[in-house]
Amino acid sequence: MEKYSKKTIAIHWISVVLIALMIITGKFWKDIDGNSYSLLIVHFIIGMLVALLTIWRVVIHFKGNRPAPLKTNSDLRNKIIIWVQYIFYLVIFILALSGMLMLLKGGYLQAVLDGDMNFTLDEENCHGLHIHEAMVKVFFVLLFAHIAGVFSYIYQYKHNIFKRIF
Repeated sequence: MEKYSKKTIAIHWISVVLIALMIITGKFWKDIDGNSYSLLIVHFIIGMLVALLTIWRVVIHFKGNRPAPLKTNSDLRNKIIIWVQYIFYLVIFILALSGMLMLLKGGYLQAVLDGDMNFTLDEENCHGLHIHEAMVKVFFVLLFAHIAGVFSYIYQYKHNIFKRIF
């Protein structure tokens, strides 16, 4: 069975762990009404790391050797497999950009630098917030599609495709 390169495998699993940490920090930060700048900074740094790893993975994907895309009995499903991966990359970039926009234009960075613990975000006028929240939802849909697709493929074709990415 063709496998991804060791670099791609490492990037994939490091990204999985970092994304899980982003989900946790984002959820906790929202649950405490956005009142922890240290949690926000951790979330932001992890997000930038994921974005950089994704850029590196895209470069490797298009410049390096990679296994042939999975094939099914459906041309539509074959295209969906490829497009889910590409849209994942795009959504991660949009999340990173909208996160940076919120940090800079939403006043968070200035509040952190000033130590203003009373800062509250003006959610109506925050540039990037609505985009970021929408992309989080799209990300979860893609994540579900990816995981469901993997298990569906394994079930339907009795082929352990985990060997490609482990």
